[in-house]
Amino acid sequence: MTATEKDFTPIQSDYEFFVAHATEAEADLTAYLDWLGEIRPDAGADRVRLLDFGCGPGTFTELFLARAGWPAEQVELALVEPVDDYRRAAVTRLQGHATSPVHAWTQLPEGLVEPFDLALSNHVFYYVPALREELARIVRALKPDGAFLAAIAGNDNVLIQVWVEAFARLGRPVPYHTAEAFEDALGTLHFPFRRKEVRYTLAFPDSEENRGKILHFLLGEHFGEIPRATALGFLDPYSANHRIEMNAKHFQYCVRRSPGTP
Repeated sequence: MTATEKDFTPIQSDYEFFVAHATEAEADLTAYLDWLGEIRPDAGADRVRLLDFGCGPGTFTELFLARAGWPAEQVELALVEPVDDYRRAAVTRLQGHATSPVHAWTQLPEGLVEPFDLALSNHVFYYVPALREELARIVRALKPDGAFLAAIAGNDNVLIQVWVEAFARLGRPVPYHTAEAFEDALGTLHFPFRRKEVRYTLAFPDSEENRGKILHFLLGEHFGEIPRATALGFLDPYSANHRIEMNAKHFQYCVRRSPGTP
């Protein structure tokens, strides 16, 4: 993960608006805990070694660790985050959840020998350029029978449909990945997986300012390439009683590393 296809720095406040008005994080946490009920590392183990790939500022990671309930002395934590400010913020935020130093990298180092019990990547793979290569490196960094949990939306997600409409207006394909590409990459790599559907709601007062925040979050620098009135109209189907309400869904994936994984 040497770079992403989307610069999050200019849209940080818009992302925070999304987080404040969506139930996505809570829905994902609940679903991840269901997976942990199946794959939780042995409670008697000395360490739970966790990799968060694309941790951002560590906000979701912190919630995940709190819900997982592992004591700090049991946790070894490694982070991959290419944005310097986010990576530094994540280390500061998360160090109290592990007694050993938090490892933080701009990309997953080469040559890691099966160090992780669990890898997490929450809504990151839309923007990872080398999709298949990074998936392979994550799964191969797991211990035998280790687990990789990831969330990503597919083409039937209402926010993804805004991407599709916006880039159609611009006359070019969507430059980001979706769940369909994620599954194709796992299939090419011969990594068996299971998935579950996660549903959530994005709702906020309907105003031009608020529509602009969500569209800037979704489209980044491309938002300014579309006539403003046209772009704001993408959200018309979801407006009623002076509110925007979008009922969305995405998928969570569980990939296990089998002893025979190359």
